[in-house]
Amino acid sequence: MKLTEENPYEKRSFLLEKNPAGKIPVLLRENGEPLIDSFVICEYIDLLNDSPIFIPRNGEERFEVLHRAAIADAMLEAGLALYVEKNNHGNDINLKFQRNKELAVQTYLRFFEDRIDDLKTFQFDTISLICALGSITFRIPELVDYSKFSKLSNWSQEISRRKSVSDTVPQLG
Repeated sequence: MKLTEENPYEKRSFLLEKNPAGKIPVLLRENGEPLIDSFVICEYIDLLNDSPIFIPRNGEERFEVLHRAAIADAMLEAGLALYVEKNNHGNDINLKFQRNKELAVQTYLRFFEDRIDDLKTFQFDTISLICALGSITFRIPELVDYSKFSKLSNWSQEISRRKSVSDTVPQLG
């Protein structure tokens, strides 16, 4: 596989031709056909292997991984909704909406802090969580107070040192 950087605001015609949704990430398979959405791409990569890498195929472990990934996605959605609301309305932000999203993110952070031992294996839930944390701390750093979530802070620092994680952090500029 080859990683190609794409500016999400200036998508090349090649990307849009193959992927009219314009969603990132996109995986172009060997036959030239695209797959979009992180979950779909992880499922595809797993099916290329005899033993799954990202999402267990069967049993309770599969649903635990998918559940944690869904919680991480919900945290990301809450954080991004708050970011958009703040950018669109500034000081005129709906305070009830703001408080609701802030509490949601804190609840999700507590969920992962209390289950940090379930995130020892680099799987889809781990990927979802590190992406959510990265996105939220980049856009609204005050929303994630790691002093209240020391286990999650240590986990995040450790997982961020993985080459596959550090190589895919978006570059500013």
